[in-house]
Amino acid sequence: MLNLRIAGNFLSTYYLADATQLLRAERDDLGEATREEGLRLVRRLVRRASLDLDDTSTPAATRKVVVPLLDALGFELDTGETTRVDDGLDADAVVLTPDGAPLCYVVVAPASQHLDANPAGRRQGDARPQRRLERLLRHGRAPFGVVTNGRELRVVAKDPGLGGEAAYLAFDLVGLAEYGEEHEWRLLWALLRPEAMLPGPGGTSLYERAERVSEEAAARVSDDLSVGVRKAIEHLAQGAIDDLRARDADVPDLRTLFADALKVAYRLLFVAFAEDRGLLPIDVPAYRSSYGFAHLRDEVLAPGAEWLGDRTYLWESVTALFRLLREGADVGEFRVTAYDGSLFDPQGCASFDLPVRDARGQRPVRLSDAHVAAAIEHLSVTATVRGRGGRVRKVAEGSGRRRVNYRELSVEQLGSVYEGLLAFEPRLAREPMVLAELSSGGKRITQVVTRDRLPEGAREIEDVPEGRFFLFEASGQRKGSGSYYTPRAIAAFLAREALEPLVVGRSSEEILELRVIDPSMGSGAFLVPAVHFLAEAYGQARITEGLDADALIDDEERAAYPGSRQSRDMHQMSEHACCWNLAPGLDQRGSEAPGHDVGPSDK
Repeated sequence: MLNLRIAGNFLSTYYLADATQLLRAERDDLGEATREEGLRLVRRLVRRASLDLDDTSTPAATRKVVVPLLDALGFELDTGETTRVDDGLDADAVVLTPDGAPLCYVVVAPASQHLDANPAGRRQGDARPQRRLERLLRHGRAPFGVVTNGRELRVVAKDPGLGGEAAYLAFDLVGLAEYGEEHEWRLLWALLRPEAMLPGPGGTSLYERAERVSEEAAARVSDDLSVGVRKAIEHLAQGAIDDLRARDADVPDLRTLFADALKVAYRLLFVAFAEDRGLLPIDVPAYRSSYGFAHLRDEVLAPGAEWLGDRTYLWESVTALFRLLREGADVGEFRVTAYDGSLFDPQGCASFDLPVRDARGQRPVRLSDAHVAAAIEHLSVTATVRGRGGRVRKVAEGSGRRRVNYRELSVEQLGSVYEGLLAFEPRLAREPMVLAELSSGGKRITQVVTRDRLPEGAREIEDVPEGRFFLFEASGQRKGSGSYYTPRAIAAFLAREALEPLVVGRSSEEILELRVIDPSMGSGAFLVPAVHFLAEAYGQARITEGLDADALIDDEERAAYPGSRQSRDMHQMSEHACCWNLAPGLDQRGSEAPGHDVGPSDK
């Protein structure tokens, strides 16, 4: 679905792209009875907008095109007193419920203005249409908002507060007019009508039901990604072992190799997540074509692509990307802020980054294209599906595999991927073995076993030759490490209960002075909601002080604040996983969270 985009933890393209699942589950609430006639008019108006609107269109010209389109979708726009939400804060129009309550605020921007930019073109400040709608939702009573410039149309389903990330569904109207798929048009009709926002007979709206199912879909993708990360680690480690063996060089001990391969996999995850969320300049050609993970992923997944074991192009590209993120760049529009955390520090990933001595001299390892391509593929697509009873089966090549959309996965879900790896131990196959799916403790798991120990009813997946690196799911390993999963809702509740007494009655500057210390942080399950809570409290304090709560803090201001988050954990990789979770969360709203340290404390 090229013309549909989702931001934040809202709906899932994995769910919306499945026409059969969506239409079957919600066939009574998709407006099918009026779709054919209604869409005929909507198509005509969308195509008119794409032809009539350009960068020279005035606000009045934009409204002249947008209002009929919203009317065709069923929006009865009220432009009277209901548009006033607060002093100096007005919507362009409001859609009311049958009872007269605000249902949806509407903001219309000129066609020349990007929805995430102010009139000067900068992506900051309250003048941004998206930001203006977020403020309306925060201070008003309507649960939904619509913002459009006639070229893009967004539905913002909720405002997460000053400490979270806006969640919205966006349609590219220009793209729809030119090459929209039928399923995209049907989604436009189903989800961009007031009926989708109103509670149905069961008391929930179509959006609420779709959001619930989307969360379940994202959780399944997270489970599949856990398998993908494990397979990627195995390929990365095996690539290093193959290079070192070919050079007659010493192979690191398996635990060190496992930890370092995990760091490399998390570097790739970090980049994929940052690119999907627009935190790296993926739209700058020099970055995308020369460094970007998306570019490498497209090359790896290209039909007919073959990656040989005697070439190292992909590894050289990956190490150049890591070096860019470690050192940063500022050349014209090509700007990448240096990531100074330990995740990209060569000293912390010696197995892959530091030179290794052999008979010919010394150099770092070079992984073959075959192994790096396999690792990138495992991190880029969902390769398994869930059958009955949670049974896992591999999807055939080209039949239903979907690319992982990291934009839709929360940092908490990605942190849980790391936590799941705590149950595994690194091993080398001392004899030919087999990867199989088998039953253990009432659940299905994948495990590497010798063929003579393969239990009855197990399903063989692939052979594991002698000398192959693999991860073995050790019984009690995770429990023995003291690692336990805390559900997101519980973590958020505990963080709020702990921090709320500390911010009540405090000024915004005093809130910035607070320090949060988590002595056993894991992958940041508590620190992420703590950062969001403090950012919210900081914004509310500024409102109380009569200051601008919505103005963003730039990097220089942020660096001047002494507040920080410090955490310690006996397992070093927990620090990397936690920092990886926190960094995108802090940048999602323009670095507005208090504090400045995003890296393991050295104290």
